Amino acid sequence: MRLSESFLDDALAALDVQLGALAVLQGSRISAGDLALDELDPAVAAVARRVVGAGERVSEPALNERLSMFVTDAAFFRRHAVDTGVLARTADGALYWLADRGE
Repeated sequence: MRLSESFLDDALAALDVQLGALAVLQGSRISAGDLALDELDPAVAAVARRVVGAGERVSEPALNERLSMFVTDAAFFRRHAVDTGVLARTADGALYWLADRGE
């Protein structure tokens, strides 16, 4: 077996794509319709907690952008996260935050 000189560089570049900060963009986005009913709430909670940091308040457009990296229907995931108590929002829906962290 003989390896090319670029083997290690190529392998490291491939790993960086899969493990780097933008790796999420390489995979398929989650569709609510593809989830079993008992998987929906945990999936919505996991995605919401992934895109909103503790103590962070996020505008609706920014939240939609973040959610869109992971899911096919950002509005559904955003609304469901509020309905299930994972996210809280201002009365006008302008800002969102993790509900379990308080206002």
